[in-house]
Amino acid sequence: MKTELNFYVPEDYLRLESLPEDPPGSIAFGKQGENFETFILVKTLPFEMAMPFERQSEVMLGVTEHLAEDQGLVEVRSGISAHNRRFVYSIIKTKLEPSGVQYGLTIHFEDEEKVYGVNGFFDEVGMTGGRDSTVLQLMVKEKLIQLPQMEGWFLHPYIPEYKKGFLMNLSEDPKYDQYFPNHPLTQARALVQYLVEKN
Repeated sequence: MKTELNFYVPEDYLRLESLPEDPPGSIAFGKQGENFETFILVKTLPFEMAMPFERQSEVMLGVTEHLAEDQGLVEVRSGISAHNRRFVYSIIKTKLEPSGVQYGLTIHFEDEEKVYGVNGFFDEVGMTGGRDSTVLQLMVKEKLIQLPQMEGWFLHPYIPEYKKGFLMNLSEDPKYDQYFPNHPLTQARALVQYLVEKN
């Protein structure tokens, strides 16, 4: 679906009324599924406010430095979109209370004098923790992880020695997305794939 910003979002995202706290000129969309709720904001921003497009390591270190105790980095990537725009994005996870996880996506696309920015919030709802427990049980069965220590289960995806906060776990690897289509992290990565292919 083409927005008035000349930027495409998936057809199954519903246009939402803007809220007073939304950035001026932004467009809001939402999507719900069996185990997730999603809210995204699409906007343009000045070029100088973009994340550095070709310095993935710099983005990764900057995001890591600003993580709160209840957050962890899942992914940072950069590249060239199907329409020859440079892009860069990060996904971080945040603990929800009383249970569940929110995955926050920030992605920027270069467009001459400006930047397209998308901020997405992908919340785990309903029965939470299913992906984690299923993959953990599989790894314990295959003797890749040992209980109760669970050494190697939690990790920073780029800095092995980093041990602070709410670290990514092995179930959040992209290779498991295909088995959990209604997981919010799967939805976040699916949105990234769509945006990169269409913009």
